[in-house]
Formats: sequence, C-alpha cells, structure tokens
Amino acid sequence: MLKLKFRAMGCQMEAITASESDHARELLGKVPGWFQEWEQILSRFLPDSELTQLNFHPEKPVRVSETFWEVFCAALDMEKESGGLVSPALLNAMVAIGYDRSFEELASNNWIAWLEPDMPIQLPASEITTDPATKVIFLPYGTQLDFGGIAKGWAANKAVERLSVASSAMVNAGGDIAIKNP
Repeated sequence: MLKLKFRAMGCQMEAITASESDHARELLGKVPGWFQEWEQILSRFLPDSELTQLNFHPEKPVRVSETFWEVFCAALDMEKESGGLVSPALLNAMVAIGYDRSFEELASNNWIAWLEPDMPIQLPASEITTDPATKVIFLPYGTQLDFGGIAKGWAANKAVERLSVASSAMVNAGGDIAIKNP
C-alpha cells in the first residue's frame, strides 16, 4: 500500500493505492498536480482561476473548460437533487455571512453563520443561460458562483478514477472521500 498526504483546496488531502507497483507509484505522484490544476480552474479564492474570471465578467458569454463545465453540470444536478439547498449560485450569500476568504485565512474556524431565510439568492443556477454545445456560460449581473464542496467531491472522484487504473484506490479530499476498485 502507498500513501501520499498533501495540502490542496484549503485542506489536508490523502491518496492511497493498494498496489506498490511502479505504475501505482507514478500515478500517486501525480495526484497533487491534478488537484493544483483543478484548484486553478475551480477556486473562488484564486484571483486568476477560471471561476473567478467568470464571476468577474457578468453579462458576458464566457467559454469554459471541459473541467469547469463538468463541475458546473454536477453542481446543477446537486441543486436539482437538493431542491435548491445546494447551489453554486450562493457566493454572494456566503460572502455576506463572512465566508469571504479561505478557511486557512479566517481568523478563527470557530465561527458559525447562518443564511437568513429571506436572504436573496439572485437566481437558481439552473436558470443561468448556457450553451452546452460550446460550453458557454452567461452569468446575469449580481449572480456569482462558488462550487465549494461540489468541486472537492468531484476532484476526489476524478482522482480516484485515475488512480484505479493501477489498483484499488482511495482519496480523501478534506472529508470528501472516494474509493474505487479497478
């Protein structure tokens, strides 16, 4: 068994393969780079991330990467499945309650904030204008996205999928755990 611990997406990560083969070792070594690549696309805390760039260009059509599109679609599915409780269109509300920087940068992780029942959400993410053929997203003014845990869960699943070509694998992305046998 091989284990690798590293930090990414603002939390502790761990990847494990059941095999100690050269192929498993090679793939395991790539995991931090995969997370770094995904974070560069999906983080709202990086000023040059793809997500930040989309949020800074309301009312303009923006063509997004395949990775971004995949996570956006997963977020829309979660919004639908949860009846709107989980939504990528909650960034403005998250900032309003004080979650305006990563957990690492918050003065204390002992804060608790609640969304007020009447706190306005500009628009359900499912109503954001998109063009699936070209992977273009058009954010209305006042709507900003945050993928949060959806992105970490997606990344854990994607990483374990890639690792499992060599052996059984497990990825713990700050509590979002994915396990797969080849």
